[in-house]
Amino acid sequence: MGLPYFISPMLAVLGSPFDSEDYIYELKWDGYRALLFCEEGSYRLMSRNSVDLSEQYPELKFLSRLPEGVVLDGELVALVEGKPDFESLKSRSQDVKTHIIYFAFDLLYKDFESRMMLPLMERKKYLEQVLAPHLQEQLVLNQYIETQGKLFFEKAREQGLEGIIAKDRMSVYIPGKRESTWKKIKRSLEIYCLIIGFTPGEDGIGFKNLILASEINGELKYVGRVGTGFSQAFKEELYYSMHRLIVNTPLVPCPEQGIWIKPELFCKIRYAEFTNAGILRAPVFKSLAA
Repeated sequence: MGLPYFISPMLAVLGSPFDSEDYIYELKWDGYRALLFCEEGSYRLMSRNSVDLSEQYPELKFLSRLPEGVVLDGELVALVEGKPDFESLKSRSQDVKTHIIYFAFDLLYKDFESRMMLPLMERKKYLEQVLAPHLQEQLVLNQYIETQGKLFFEKAREQGLEGIIAKDRMSVYIPGKRESTWKKIKRSLEIYCLIIGFTPGEDGIGFKNLILASEINGELKYVGRVGTGFSQAFKEELYYSMHRLIVNTPLVPCPEQGIWIKPELFCKIRYAEFTNAGILRAPVFKSLAA
């Protein structure tokens, strides 16, 4: 009897704020999704891409004291001055005081038996029972509210948090699937960018990413690249528009290798935040702009 080595986590679809008595609402933490497997007096923290993260966070070794035969789903989060800081989670910077916390929000196995086909709220009850004797500053039971999704989202947005997750109270856990019973409702920011170039597509046909610059503190600077948010038909149309604008050098200093164009095309980009290096995180192309 043992646990599977890895379970691909269940995923959520994008949604908009809504109220419903059939759903609960949780904060969407800005961290690494991680499944926690406990057996043989040890544990492993597995990323959604099946990478073992256990050794990267030695301060969480106390997780080995959790009951054997348990698999939890949750999020690894770095808190800096009480707020999630994704950059600190990635860099483990020694310059700031970073608290690594595991926020547990679901239970997949208990006593070496799968509980994934139980309704969400039953899994939540098991999760509370398992964690109750072990909760501490770095192991937190993720809280939820009922019914008032719109208000909860507004509160999260006002505090600068990433957003919320809405989950059907009766939803079962379907590994590796993006299910409509879970909806992620994300706060997003928008910025106007100048397209200064592009990276070629496969076999040199079309483009893969747009290379972007934007005005930051009164100065035009490189801010990253974007490769999602456009249809194939639009990509083809935009490629031909860019192809006639090709020049030899980029408008601003740029670490990218690309094909450069004259500064004539502007666009609107949706993004999560700026990284410490001044690069857009999680950018999505929204539209061309005048």
